[in-house]
Amino acid sequence: MEAGNVHRGTSGKKLLVIESDDALREALTLFLQGEWHTVAAAKHGQEALNHLRDGRSLTDLILLNLAMPVMDGYEFRQNQMRDPALASIPVIVLSAAGDLPESGDLLGDVGYVQKPLDGDVLLSAIHRFTVKQKPVILVVDDEIAVGKMLEVALRHYGFAVKPAATGHAAVEVYRGQHKDIALVLLDVQMPGMDGPATLTALQKINPELKCCFMSASTGKYSTEELHNMGAAHVMTKPFVSLSLLTRLLWDMIASSVPKDAVA
Repeated sequence: MEAGNVHRGTSGKKLLVIESDDALREALTLFLQGEWHTVAAAKHGQEALNHLRDGRSLTDLILLNLAMPVMDGYEFRQNQMRDPALASIPVIVLSAAGDLPESGDLLGDVGYVQKPLDGDVLLSAIHRFTVKQKPVILVVDDEIAVGKMLEVALRHYGFAVKPAATGHAAVEVYRGQHKDIALVLLDVQMPGMDGPATLTALQKINPELKCCFMSASTGKYSTEELHNMGAAHVMTKPFVSLSLLTRLLWDMIASSVPKDAVA
């Protein structure tokens, strides 16, 4: 199906699929229509830009292949980000692992779903990137590299991130913004105010906060003790799968908010 030939379901989101492979483009279109999404499709980036700029229909989300003729996904994304009318449309990149750029920020704030595509994973990603407001996670880790890795990964899975490198900094951020923060991801062992001490301070601000501990070693604290302090989960670093981690975080957040806030 080409750009502009739109099939409408009875509900769902308005999606634009940019994919050069005819069979995959058609399969994606049919699959997404079956999930009650409205779907338009384009063979390459230039065709997609023409469709987006013709002004005939709004687009909630773009599903973008990277390797394409005429205008590939990288060039399309650069054009999109430079256009004020298009820059805010969220993008999920559909790509084999070898196609991804070395720098996670080369394509900007996008999501990733790896090929070959899994239908449930794709639908979950579409849901995350079309919510009215991205859930905010406070990430507290004294290792700058780990904190940056988590920030980039969480953004690519549909979250907004507030970073803090110390317990004291986390408390200050949370004190001013706790109404907007959905969950705290908290390192256990940190110099000065460690994870448990930080959690205690945060609970004084909001006794109902949701928290997950993470650590390569919990040190003097047992996993049971950390749970008893109010942590929903205790995660081991390095993480086995960032995809599984982000799904767990999303499920925790989604279970605690009204359905219309994440619909």
